Amino acid sequence: KEEDLAALVSEGTDNDNTSYQGIMGKVGQCIVQNDMKGARRLLEKAIKRDPDNPIAHHNLATIFSNSGHYSGAVQEFIQTVLLIETGGMMYEPYMEMWARSVVSTHAIYRDNGGALVHLPKPKFLVNEEVMLMCAKQASELVPSYNECWAMLALLSEKRGDLQESKKLYEKAAQLSEKEGNKMKFKREAKRIGNMM
Repeated sequence: KEEDLAALVSEGTDNDNTSYQGIMGKVGQCIVQNDMKGARRLLEKAIKRDPDNPIAHHNLATIFSNSGHYSGAVQEFIQTVLLIETGGMMYEPYMEMWARSVVSTHAIYRDNGGALVHLPKPKFLVNEEVMLMCAKQASELVPSYNECWAMLALLSEKRGDLQESKKLYEKAAQLSEKEGNKMKFKREAKRIGNMM
């Protein structure tokens, strides 16, 4: 969400337009003004200044995802996950960013997998234990994030718990702001109900 992005970058209030903090402050202004192209350019500049900062990578991934540039989104979400894990940042606020990045990558592959065949699938999407941990973490940290509930629903279905899966898909539909997502998760809940 744009509000989430603006909140993440609002810490950058330095007036120096060439410092990382100054650039991130400008990103926040672009997001508030709905100038996503400007925000994208600034985030790419921030990443050149500080390539090991997961916040800029996560924000750029979100902008890519919202604009339908899924390949770029996946690459930036994966970079966010790697930076947090290898940088020893498994604490707040990075844990939330880590969990959101894994769940968001899963959602992009689920909905647009055909367009991503040229990318190697990240290891964390192959390991169901990691996916379950991330989805649970995201559901606790960001309970309004519909994709974490959909991911938990899918994992419940794989474990054979159809009643739980149906309930979780219904929750994902209820939390979805976009009508397309709401309908998709309702269809999944109905499909699971028909299997019971």
